[in-house]
Amino acid sequence: MSPCIAPPSNAPTSSNDRDEELLQLVRQGDPAAFAELYERHHRMLRRYVASLAPVNEADDIVAEAFMATLRAINRGNGPLDNPVRYLMVAARSKVATFYEHQAKATEVVSRLASEPMPEHVDLSADPWLEEAFRTLSPRWRQVIWWSEIEDLSPAEVGEQLGVSPRAASALAYRARNALRAAYEELTRVPDDPSAFPAGA
Repeated sequence: MSPCIAPPSNAPTSSNDRDEELLQLVRQGDPAAFAELYERHHRMLRRYVASLAPVNEADDIVAEAFMATLRAINRGNGPLDNPVRYLMVAARSKVATFYEHQAKATEVVSRLASEPMPEHVDLSADPWLEEAFRTLSPRWRQVIWWSEIEDLSPAEVGEQLGVSPRAASALAYRARNALRAAYEELTRVPDDPSAFPAGA
């Protein structure tokens, strides 16, 4: 019978072994380990999320799933191994929350035509601004509504969305940029004067 030969100490570790090592390092407060986990798995998780939710929401949901996982680890919970399974569960939870809030957003945005606006966000005074607002995704419209019209703080917006205040601030920043870009596109003066309708 041939003796059992142990693998050399420099043999490559399996993917699961490396994930377990990285999770241990994350628990020890190593940000580089969490960054490596993100690099290893975020593309897979994005494909998974894109199969469940609108593609334009996938990046935000993936980021929220990773942050939820990191918060769980920092609290002493979270995965000890197989982070992929934990991330997929976290992502499914975020997708479910997205659809719940999307339904609420549709109801909130429908009040645009019937409710008076504060003076500092009077969409009705500028039809181009209102049109630009309506081109945004329901989630971005909701974030702008809460942060600009209802004047909620990032912490309050984050509580409504089930995300951290930092994530809520990032969402609001992207939503405002998208609104600005949509408004500028709608009101952009064409370079060619012939593009104006006759008599304009």
